[in-house]
Amino acid sequence: PPPVPRRGHADEAVRHGKTVFESVGCVRCHEPPAYTTSLIYEVGLEDELGKSAFNPPSLRGVGHGVAFFHDGRAARLEDVFTRHRHQVPADMARRDLDDLLAFLRSL
Repeated sequence: PPPVPRRGHADEAVRHGKTVFESVGCVRCHEPPAYTTSLIYEVGLEDELGKSAFNPPSLRGVGHGVAFFHDGRAARLEDVFTRHRHQVPADMARRDLDDLLAFLRSL
């Protein structure tokens, strides 16, 4: 992947974000060190053909992304979790989400 974007994320936020990433189960589909697996998973979103199982992309370089999911339906990385509620608890604390985003952008 391209170099990690530097946006002034504090080390503490990245460390806590990694803990959130692990605790909510993101590692099941996005296993380090490549942050992906070769398996296919039901993700809770359907495309226009009714398909809802996908191979997870690597999260390496995800901070450089301009659209997310296989069809680009999420315009921002934050939208993956706030608008589409991808695999995170509905009551996730804002700090946990912010730190999760900091961790993902550090990959």
